[in-house]
Amino acid sequence: MWVRSTYLAGGTFSAISVTSAPSNEYHTQEMDTFLPINFQLFVGRDGTFVDNDNDGVPANEDPDDNNPNVPNNQG
Repeated sequence: MWVRSTYLAGGTFSAISVTSAPSNEYHTQEMDTFLPINFQLFVGRDGTFVDNDNDGVPANEDPDDNNPNVPNNQG
């Protein structure tokens, strides 16, 4: 179990995660799977959260960041 708190341009992001893998594979899984999923895929090169569908809701808050209609921010 690990807790991460990161300051980004838009504020502070915190995450609590539980990761598991066989002990002889853990380091490899951590570097190749857990960290990319939990950090790299959500943060852009400029230090802000990415918004893949350009709906104005960052990936870490958007339940479907591939569909600009979810969530519907039109009211």
